[in-house]
Amino acid sequence: MRDDAVLYINDLEKDAQYKHWPTQLHELLRPSYPGMLKQLRKNIYNVAFLLRPSHPDCQSLINLIAALLENNAPVHIGLVFTSDTKEGANNIDTVLPAMIHKILEAKGRQAIGEFLAEFSDNGLKLENIRSEFSDLLGLPITEEFVSENNPLVVAGNQLLQSSGLTAPSMLINGMVVDDMSSAEETLLESLQTQLPKLQRAVYLGEVNDRTDILDWYMTDSSILPRHNAQIMDPKAYTLPLTDLDKSGDQYVDLDEILKDSIWFGTQNAPVSMVIVGNYESPEGKQLLLSILQSVEKLSESRFTLLFTSETELNYRVWATLQSSSPEQLVARLTAVAQGETAESQDESRAVFSELVRKHSAVSHVVLHVTPGNTAVMCNGRVVTPLARASPEDIKLLETLELRSGAEKIKSIMTTHDSNVIMRAASLLRRQEPVKRISFPELKLEHSAAVVPGDGPFQVEAVLDPLSVGAQQISQILHVLHSARLITLRIFLNPIDKLSEIPVKRFYRYVLEPELRFKDTDGSIAEIGSRFTDLLPHLLLTMSLSTPINWMVASTHSPYDLDNIRLNDVEQGVYAEYGLEYLVIEGHSHDPTRYNNPTKGLQYDLRSADTSYDTIVMANLGYFQLKAGPGLWTLSLRDGPSKEIYQVTGVEGPGSLQEGGQ
Repeated sequence: MRDDAVLYINDLEKDAQYKHWPTQLHELLRPSYPGMLKQLRKNIYNVAFLLRPSHPDCQSLINLIAALLENNAPVHIGLVFTSDTKEGANNIDTVLPAMIHKILEAKGRQAIGEFLAEFSDNGLKLENIRSEFSDLLGLPITEEFVSENNPLVVAGNQLLQSSGLTAPSMLINGMVVDDMSSAEETLLESLQTQLPKLQRAVYLGEVNDRTDILDWYMTDSSILPRHNAQIMDPKAYTLPLTDLDKSGDQYVDLDEILKDSIWFGTQNAPVSMVIVGNYESPEGKQLLLSILQSVEKLSESRFTLLFTSETELNYRVWATLQSSSPEQLVARLTAVAQGETAESQDESRAVFSELVRKHSAVSHVVLHVTPGNTAVMCNGRVVTPLARASPEDIKLLETLELRSGAEKIKSIMTTHDSNVIMRAASLLRRQEPVKRISFPELKLEHSAAVVPGDGPFQVEAVLDPLSVGAQQISQILHVLHSARLITLRIFLNPIDKLSEIPVKRFYRYVLEPELRFKDTDGSIAEIGSRFTDLLPHLLLTMSLSTPINWMVASTHSPYDLDNIRLNDVEQGVYAEYGLEYLVIEGHSHDPTRYNNPTKGLQYDLRSADTSYDTIVMANLGYFQLKAGPGLWTLSLRDGPSKEIYQVTGVEGPGSLQEGGQ
């Protein structure tokens, strides 16, 4: 975004057409219509369009640029031109950037937007841009003209080579978007998603009117200096390195390989990379050389090699690993990879052959690396295929892994080596992401209670003591603490003024920290709740708060539980409750008739010895069945329902068995 290759064709802070807009960032905190971009004389929406004019998707980006300029959208627009050809005056990839450069020199950057807007309707074709440029400047398009005005393409190609980006694509405040199928919707959605973070920074005083907003965006940890879709793929397979010895023969082999391999790089590093490949192949050799070039630069990583093919170069690399000292290892491996011979011994060939057999099986079965491909396993995360990997890509791997938790794990596990950190990082990466928030430093003097404990988790609860939520959560916190699972801090946050009684019920959450047994026969004791010291003159009602699909009723009580007055009873009121049945609900639609409700369709719900049936209602296709806990089968009822319809799919939790059941 800040590279010299980005040519910005407007500037909201300097251009005259934006001079009537407010300039203070606090305007961001004012309410506005949903989906509307804030009109502010600040470059807060920065978008760089990476263009390759000959690409079919480039026309949609030109249309989008024209629409943003025509509608005076508050977007700071930058252009980056790239080309993979050296053809001159007859190639649009080189001609259009040359024209843009000349217009910039002769007319200024604002004229560039007007020039591009002409092609939103006429189409981005070579004859169209020649005609428009001739009308604007009257200059002929020759080979000499193109060669003299190509700095934009040169700079753009250098940017793509160093950053790993592709064209056409967009950079939205540093965030890469390379899916051009719905560029306009993606652009607006991304800008709206990024705005709340800036608003928060303005509110907290972290950003002021003198702050360069683009520089502030670039400091975000999610903005990386390089882009590689394979390396940054969030769906990349992560191997559970903590349980390898329980998963099969090849997994046990990998566990032994990780323990016995020769590692080079930084000792006790938080990032461990296992390189997989045939280093005789062009891709494998490039990956190996990129790793060797990166060793001294990456102070937080260590490396080891897996061999998937029994070739001469692979053998020489392996022999060098065995015979070199740590100080000489990288230099000697580099020389061997570049063609220098290494000492070999015939008796070691058999050892290498067995090693390749084991490495190949592990790579294919455990790491899911197809034959002929290269891969890197970084703290359990497998990136494959990894073609044409550069040292910058290896640096990106280390950066991503450190930001994913490896650096923090190392700071906590200071007494453990890299093997332990590698396994811990792989375990954490496989966990579902959890949204975490942190409270500011809250004071403990007057309205807080610290409940010490020896549990592994720390829980901080901010509660209004006279609220329904506090009634529900208090017993849960008590049980967790009694089970020695948490250390607890409770902060009381009551409402300062009350117009009515906030709590109008006496509530108990029935939950015990452990099972209780009867003294008589050792069976599990029933659990319940007891209310004491209630005011005897009040009119009370007893009930259970259960999930909406639970049909619970009183099974034994001599009292009217809807009208309880303790003055009228001698020894208190008691009741026993039981679960009568569960309610099964759903909606039934016919996909062949525009998803209309299947009115009149009949379903059966069966277990081993019980069955219920129902009919689908005309209102939204709703149906309802009752059942008890256990395994049940839902199917169409025999007769017209089964003859006319079949169950083709289900949405929501659950699945269908064969036969439409």
